[in-house]
Amino acid sequence: MRSLERRFREASKRNVDLSSFMCFVEAVHGQKFGKKAIQIWFRKLIDPVDYCEQDRRRLLKHMCKISNGIEEGMILG
Repeated sequence: MRSLERRFREASKRNVDLSSFMCFVEAVHGQKFGKKAIQIWFRKLIDPVDYCEQDRRRLLKHMCKISNGIEEGMILG
């Protein structure tokens, strides 16, 4: 079973100079995690000083795209 938390911890160990947000991005990239799992682990693992609370929804939506892959030719906006 893929574990978002395990992948996050490994990314944090490999990249000690990156923020918790960037390690989370690395952990979800291409792993096809569900929206609910991303939401739960985002709140548990990301340091709140790494993002503005009002941007949380937009960031979570983007994390879902990163996790599930962005179709070739799709424009991000």
